[in-house]
Amino acid sequence: MGELRNGLLVRGSDALVAVGGSWGTLSEISFALRTGKTVIGLDTWAVDTRDSSLPTVIPVQDVDDVVPLLPAHLNDAGPR
Repeated sequence: MGELRNGLLVRGSDALVAVGGSWGTLSEISFALRTGKTVIGLDTWAVDTRDSSLPTVIPVQDVDDVVPLLPAHLNDAGPR
């Protein structure tokens, strides 16, 4: 499914957690940032937008740092 899968994953998410990764992960990060989704990154791609008004990946150092960040970025609309 390639890029289609990446788009579907982003479309069905309120926020994404990117861990490690290769080109597919970079694609998912790009789709998410472009559509206004929060991306939290653990040992993954760094995005240099060169424009501070654009969103970027929120870096974390440890998996335990991810969970406290998520509630502020989740949609309260319920299940899809």
